[in-house]
Amino acid sequence: MFNIFINNINVQVQENATILDAASQIGIHIPTMCFAKELKPSASCMICMVKDKTTGKFLASCSALVQEGMQIETDSDEIKILRKNALELLLSDHRGDCEAPCQRACPSHIDIPKMNRQVASDNFNFANPVTEKSCENCDAPCEKVCRRKSIDSPVAIMQIRNYTNQNNFKISDKNKTKSVKKFNSTYGKIRENDKSEFLKEAENKRSRIEPKNILSGYIKDEAIAEAKRCMHCDCRKSNSCTLRNLSHEYDAKQQSYQLDEKKIIEKIFYQNSVIYEPEKCIKCGICIQITEKTEDVAFAFIGRGFNVKVSVPFNDKINKALSKSATECVKFCPTGSLAFK
Repeated sequence: MFNIFINNINVQVQENATILDAASQIGIHIPTMCFAKELKPSASCMICMVKDKTTGKFLASCSALVQEGMQIETDSDEIKILRKNALELLLSDHRGDCEAPCQRACPSHIDIPKMNRQVASDNFNFANPVTEKSCENCDAPCEKVCRRKSIDSPVAIMQIRNYTNQNNFKISDKNKTKSVKKFNSTYGKIRENDKSEFLKEAENKRSRIEPKNILSGYIKDEAIAEAKRCMHCDCRKSNSCTLRNLSHEYDAKQQSYQLDEKKIIEKIFYQNSVIYEPEKCIKCGICIQITEKTEDVAFAFIGRGFNVKVSVPFNDKINKALSKSATECVKFCPTGSLAFK
């Protein structure tokens, strides 16, 4: 057994334990991102950094083994700054929206993409995210920033919303969206070569649907068809994304470090159930380890430097790397890079 101190608390741990193990043993939380208990530590994200005051060295707690007499510090201002810097470096190479532009622009912060998904799937009993009066006298800033506008015309969000209101479709309070100020990664304006990728998410690729009766607004089929034009710019893991949650906690800024050229977005689908968005990936290597254990063809790091990405070797298709491990890869992915569609 080794005797060490973590934040001045004495703890005895096994010789092969990591600092992260020791901290967990006494209830001290150290944030992690590229770490999964079931896998080997990769120590790539540096979010779990701590300081050994006996040597003055900074250590990745997920992989550094305990040594007798360590004086570990986990939450000093110095460490918080290091974690913030690590997050901002990851964000510099991360492209995607935590919340869609329409939701960010909405004064009531309605989860508009969620509403559109539910209307599109004919799930009207759950289509109304906030009170009926939230859109009264609104000049539709959501439609002004809708990315579909750059391709043909914005989704008719107000028409869809009016239809759900007129028919009194509501949901319970526990499902209503609350306006919370939280870190938001933003994609920015889509470029010409990004449009086809965004359009992949729209079930309806036709132009905007106008109601046959302008005075009464949409009927059900029209509302469903228009909702299917939504390109779903939001992140499917907006509430569970570790990168977003830690960026909020440490007040990280997306624009602190800038690459010379933004990468082109890509959306890759697996059996219409899982979506892989490489430009949201932080290259933690978790999915590589998972697929190496379970798949005949595994994910791997392809390329070098800033151009490295997680993909399937020899330009093979993604389905070969997810045939057995899709659920586990989605579960452990710390961002919205791998998510259920």
